[in-house]
This record gives sequence, structure tokens and C-alpha cells, in this order.
Amino acid sequence: MKPFTFAFAIVACTGLAFAQTPATANGGGSQRQNTATPAQKPLQKPEQQKKKTRGVINNRPFFGNGGSIAAGVNGSDDCASAPAITGSGNFAFDSTAATTGTAGSQDIRCNNDIWWEWTATLNGDAVFSTCNDTGATAGEATFDTKIHVYNGAGCPADLQASDANNDDGPGCGGFSSHLSAFPVTAGSTYMVQLGGWSAGEVGTGVLAISEAGTPPPAANDECSGAEAIAGDGAFAFDNTAGSTGTEGQNEYICYQFGSSTIDNDVWFAWTADLDGDVVVDTCGGTSMDSKLSISSGSCGALTSLSCNDDTCGLQSSVGCPVSNGSTYYIQVGNFPGATGGTGNINVVQTATPPSGPAGDECSSPIVIAGNVDIAFDTTGATTGTAGSQDPRCNNDIWFEYTADADGNATFSTCNDTGATAGEATFDTKIHVYSGAGCPADGQASDANNDDGAGCGAFSSHLSGFGVTSGSTYMVQLGGWSVGETGTGILSCSIEAVQPPPANDDCATPDAIAGQGSFAYDNTQGTTGAEGQNEGICYDFGSSAVDNDLWFSWTADVTGDATVDTCGSGPDTKISAYDGSGCPSAGSIACNDDTCALQSSITFAVTSGSTYTIQTGNFPGALGGATTLNIAISALPDHPYDDCGTTSGVLADGANLVDTTGASYGSNPASGSNVSSCYTASEDVWYSYTAASSGLVVLALCDLAGNPAADFDTVLSVYDSCGGSEIACNDDYCAFMSALAFQATAGSTYMVNVGGWSAGEVGTGALSVISTLGNPYCVGDGNGTPCPCGNNAPASFLPTGCVNSSASAGTLLGGGSASLSADSVVLVAAGVVPSLPGVFFSGQNAINGGLGIQFGDGLRCAGQNAVRIEVTGSDGNGNAITTVEVSTNGQAFGNTLSVGDVVNYQYWYRQPPGGLCGNSHNLTNALQIVWGA
Repeated sequence: MKPFTFAFAIVACTGLAFAQTPATANGGGSQRQNTATPAQKPLQKPEQQKKKTRGVINNRPFFGNGGSIAAGVNGSDDCASAPAITGSGNFAFDSTAATTGTAGSQDIRCNNDIWWEWTATLNGDAVFSTCNDTGATAGEATFDTKIHVYNGAGCPADLQASDANNDDGPGCGGFSSHLSAFPVTAGSTYMVQLGGWSAGEVGTGVLAISEAGTPPPAANDECSGAEAIAGDGAFAFDNTAGSTGTEGQNEYICYQFGSSTIDNDVWFAWTADLDGDVVVDTCGGTSMDSKLSISSGSCGALTSLSCNDDTCGLQSSVGCPVSNGSTYYIQVGNFPGATGGTGNINVVQTATPPSGPAGDECSSPIVIAGNVDIAFDTTGATTGTAGSQDPRCNNDIWFEYTADADGNATFSTCNDTGATAGEATFDTKIHVYSGAGCPADGQASDANNDDGAGCGAFSSHLSGFGVTSGSTYMVQLGGWSVGETGTGILSCSIEAVQPPPANDDCATPDAIAGQGSFAYDNTQGTTGAEGQNEGICYDFGSSAVDNDLWFSWTADVTGDATVDTCGSGPDTKISAYDGSGCPSAGSIACNDDTCALQSSITFAVTSGSTYTIQTGNFPGALGGATTLNIAISALPDHPYDDCGTTSGVLADGANLVDTTGASYGSNPASGSNVSSCYTASEDVWYSYTAASSGLVVLALCDLAGNPAADFDTVLSVYDSCGGSEIACNDDYCAFMSALAFQATAGSTYMVNVGGWSAGEVGTGALSVISTLGNPYCVGDGNGTPCPCGNNAPASFLPTGCVNSSASAGTLLGGGSASLSADSVVLVAAGVVPSLPGVFFSGQNAINGGLGIQFGDGLRCAGQNAVRIEVTGSDGNGNAITTVEVSTNGQAFGNTLSVGDVVNYQYWYRQPPGGLCGNSHNLTNALQIVWGA
């Protein structure tokens, strides 16, 4: 962005102060034409003229300028970082900034080369082309291209010859390239190098790649690559490209309809998860003529256990006994000569019923619950492998036990629990495991007992095992030695304990609000994992908060909140977090001892916001009944928080704006004003009353066009509180905002300043600049287009057409258009520096105010046009009138009357040739109504 170059003295006399942002245009010289016919290439190709660098307008790109070569679909200047592309497609490229590397072929050198790492998806031939014969949407490349292709991934060695190359493709225009019939293998990777025929030959185009061939077979095409699956389910397959291997093709039980072959076969390695029988079928899972086999053994030594061609129409079904944990091979393909396809194999297992007593297998335990005495008999029970092996339960049976209360459970085969049948008849052992389902082989139990104290006949008594109501546990009961079996009664009972409070977990806090005292009791509180490692909670050697309870507290006013337990309860500890629910961010306040052994914290709060409070004990201390006391010291609201009576007032010149809530205690400006630019957060409001009619500029940018605020702003203007939006802007100078709107003298407008995102607050200098008159005839292409497409981009400031210095001239006025006290000053900014120009006036606005093409710009002010002042621009491209505008060169007989409407414009020189071949250009026009 060019600096805003109006001198401060000029600003003082005109009342103008704004940042002038330059426009840009495409560079001048055109590319030389290749004079050779398409049929014959010249011995040496003509070099292209260097193009002018493209710029930006209002910090936004005006024309795309190619940019630097980087990894992406554009290719990479360095083959070591070539972007990965796959299969057929059109890949746009731009080699404008590419250099000539050393990697690869030096015979038929690729100059200014770029690279891709391309992976084939088919087995067959590939075509690489920059010619429009492949359907590339961008047509021919814009320069004379070359293509080299190398087998394998990674940079080829320096001077390494390519495996295939092409310079000029037959029938291709502009010497573009077409490399065809390059053999490729699906899944293989190739390096593609694209460049120019001669040094400096660069440009844009589309690299079109097309493949022709067949897809590769699936990964599980061979037995050795069988896909691992397990248990019941529907498992997808695709043998469309499957080959017919040698494995499993000569099984006698597969001989059906004259052949034992399974064509286009794919493989699965399936593991059973129970003892029993399995059925595998394709019934309803595919439309092809399928054939199935299931085998035991390993690849190279398989034995088919079941094989089938047609069971359900042309689909297949096989089945056999299986063992838990064993792996079987499923071969799925087609009846010989049929075509492959896609589908699912359906696997369904059926468990073998147990042969021992009830509960002999942990997979089918005896289900019990609550306080219960249940008779058992381990006669005939086997010794399984599930669960603890030390001390082993021999000839074991299993119970699935569900607790119906929180407390400590007892499991006993001893008569001390009131079991009516007395002691067990053999030496028992008991193991208990948390959770339902079989424990893993060798898994240690959570509690166990062999010989209970005071129990006869070595029977067992396991007590004090903590259980939770509704939770399930596995109980294993067996003998001390192998073959030790018998009968007895398993007695189960629970001694209930007081559950912790409902707010023992941060996920279920007590909801409280406002100020006052809130009683709690954490006697039964547990110590959770949340909020135990906060740095600011580290006191007396620990950051833990024991036996903690949780509250979700909503503030009823804005200010500083004090939360304490002073005067009640045990040795407490308190922590607070922003927001509700289990804390995801750090503690904002924490304390152990403030008032004796009790705690107190203070932190800033906002009315209506929710905070999470954690209260418990110093580590090792006991819980108890306590009172949580909450009080808030209120803080004032932001003075400009609402549109209307509390709005601030803006004046011409620089105005300090401040949305920082900290300036007013802890209550930030609230609100969420929705404009067409963005939803402004933490916004504040100001009113502005226009002293005169004309364009008003509002800018959070300084005189040099730099940001004049310390936060990302959103700026908008409305005709009243709750009224219609007039203008808005998000980013103009960096992330700061600026806009302009046409004001009417005496009218009051509401200005909203806010942050781009929640929590975005700060301070800044908001410049208010009121200008004179009504600008029109802007060269942005919305009216009459500029002569050679040199339109300026849309901007809140009026401009003419883009000139040869990559800028666009702006004409604004300042002062008072009073015939009795004329202080009008006309200012032209952004014109070509240090060249002559003329301020002139006209009676009419040409072409209804749209203007006509004239030189490199638009002539807008006409009829009886006369000079006001001949004055050149300064070194920064600015010009200003120094004469009395109302009495110099007017188009009304040199005398103006009250109510006369005069049109003004600035004509200026530019270097011969310009953008459109002309040596002059113009600003926008300005219309002023003269008063008394």
C-alpha cells in the first residue's frame, strides 16, 4: 500500500485525511509472435519480452500474476517436493517463476521445468499432453513445451535420460507436446517433468493425463494376501479384476458341473470367535454366479472342508465345524467362465452347547443378582483357561452377578452367612472379576479367597468387595486341587454404603445462581480425575482437591465475584473455571487457606455467564458439611454498549474508540450486531451528525494507510438505531476497517465498531473525514468501461481508470462551497507523480454522469469546459488547487449564482503509451452545488 502522502498542512486547510490505496494494471509490452508456420519450427525461437510486475489495489490482488512455483496441482519447481497426482485428469500448471534444474535428461533439455509424482491406476498405456486434443478445458499451453517421463518415484539422477519424452505433438498448435503409448503398471509411480523448449520459455496450460487399460486385482487376489476378518458379519469383496490362481483349484469336493475350478478368486483369512459351526454364503449378497470354499491349514497346504457352487440360485453356501481362535481360509470366486463382480460374504456362527454342569463355561454363566443364596454342583465341571491361574480354580463354574445396591459385597461358601445347607462339601476357591463377559486367559482376578476365617472344610469367604448398583461382575467358583468337586450354597450379600452426592462428578454439577450461601456436604465425596493438576492450585506440596464436589454457577450481575467457605466446615480448597461442564481450560482462580483452614477466591464475572466451581478438601483431610458463600462487587457497564441514549459522539477528525471491557472493570461491551460484512462482537455505538452534504470517510487507518487499531475490527453505518445499513467494511488496511458513505447535511447516522470474533476487543483511532460534493463517473467498470479494460477495482473511495503508475486518480473536495466565503479546495490523489495536470470544470455531467472514453480514462465533466488551474502533481502523485475555485475559469460567464451546479475533474499526463497507448488520463468527477 502506498503511503497517504497529503501533507499535514494540506490536511489542515482542506479538512481531508484518508489513506490512498493504489490500483494496479497489467504490464505494458505484448509478447512477440512466432512467425514460423505450424509445420516448421524456426531454428531458434524468439524470446518473449519481459512482462511488467502486477500489483495490488486496496491490498487485494488486481490481476493474477502467476506467483511462485510451489507444491500443489501446479507442479513443483523442485523434483524433491513434486506433488503427488493419480490417474487420469487435467492438471493446471504455471511455470512463470520456474527455474531450470539439473535432475533428469540433458538431451532435449526441459528449461524452466516443473515436476509431478504421478501414480498409475490401470495396467496399460498412458498419454501425457499439453495439447488441447485430450479435452483439457484450458486448451493449448501458452508456450513451446516439452515433456519427459521417468520410471520410479523420486528425483532422477543428474543427466539421467528419460524413459520417454515429446517436444512437439503431431497436430498440436503452439509447439505444445503430446507423449502417447507410454506403458504403465497400476500402483507404480512415475516422475513427470514439464518445461520449455528454450531458456526463458515459460507460461501456463493444462497437463492432461489419460490412461487406458485394466484395473489391478484386489489386494487379496492370492491366498498369501488374504484379508483378515473374524466373527460374524457381512464382509465385502470385489473380484472384478481377480485372477485365477493355482491355490484351491483341484479340490475333489469342489468338483461340480464338470469342474473343480474357482475362477477370479479372492481370499479371506477368517478367525472363529467361538466353538461351534459356521455357515458362509453369498445368498442375496451378490448378483454374480459365485463359487465358495472354506479350508483349514495354511496357504500352500490347504484342505477344503466345504465347497459349493449353486445353493441359492446362482449363489453359494458352505459350512463346517470350527474352533474358537482357529483361522480358516475362505475362497470366493466365479463358476468357470462367469464374470466377476462385487458383493458380500455372510458369516454366521452357531455355538456348541456346553456338556458340563450349568455355568461350566464362562461364556454361559449362571445369572444371579442382589442378596441371594444359590445352590451349586461342580460335579463334572471342567477346568477352563479363562481367568486367574494363580491360585487356580480347578473344575470351575461361573456366575454373572449384578449388584442391586452400592456397597461392599460378600461371596461365601461358608455357613457364617446363614446359608441353609451349611458348608460346601469340598475345599473351595472364589475369584471375582469386574465387568461382564469372560476374563482373558491368565487374567488376575480383582479379589479372591481360598480358606475363609472360621469356615470349616476349607470353604471360602470373600468380603469387602466394593460394588456399584447396576454393575455386573463375574464370579468363578472351583476346587483347590484338580478333581476337587462337590455341592454347596454360594451366598451373596451387599452391605450398602451412602452414595456420594449427585454433584460428585463434574459432568453432573449442581446448578446454582446469583449471590448467597449454598450448603453442601462432601463427607461421601470421591476424588475425581478432573481439576487435580492445576498449576495455580499448587499449595503446601500438592495441587489436588480431595473429595471434590462441583457446582455450575451463573452470575446475576457483572463484577468481581468472591467465593469462600470462611467460617464453616473442614480444611477446604476451592477452584473456579470459565464456562459450564467439566473444565477444558485451566483454573481461573484457586485457593487453599485464606481464613484459617478455609478458602476464598475472587475472579471477574459477567452477568448471565456460567462458571464451574470445584470445592473439596486439602489432600488427606476429611469432608463434611460446609457452606459456599458467593458475593459480587458490581462494576459499571461500558458507556457506549447500546445504540441510542448511551452512544458516543463522533466529530470530524481523529476519535478515540475503546471496546476493551477491562477499561470499565470486568464487564466488556456486549452485543452481536449483524451487518452484511460480518457479525461484530463486543461492539460499541457512536452517533455522527453531518455538517454538510458530501462523502464521509470513516477509517481505522492512519495517514500512511497503516492500521490505527490494535484489534481485528468490523465497521458499519446505519441511518438510525434499528434502521437500515448504509455501508460496512471488515478488512481494508490489514485487519482494520474503512468505509465511505454519502451524507446529507444535518442528518445523524449511527456508527458501530466491533471485533471480528468473540473476545476481539481493543482501542483505536477512528478518523472521520467529511468531504464536499457528490463524486460520480467512477472507473470501476460498473458504468462506462475504461478504454482498454484498465478498470479500477471497486473501492469505497471514488477513482478514475488505472494509470501507467499502477494507480487510479481520485478527486475529492473540501471546505465550504459558499459564494460569499469560498474555501473550496480540490484534491487529486493517486495520479502519475511529477507530471502536469489541469483542474477544470464543466456545466454538464457527460453521458448522464457515466462519461465517455477519453485517453486512458473517462471524460465526465463537459459543456463549456474551462480551466480552473494548471498544476502538476508532486512526487507522491498528489495535486491541490491554490486558487479561489468559485472565481477562476467558471463555465457561467465567470460568475456563479446561488444554486449553480458545477462539475469538476482533473486531467493529467502519464508516460507516452500508457496502458492503452495514450499519454493522458483523468480522475473521477465531482459535482458541487454552490450556496450563498
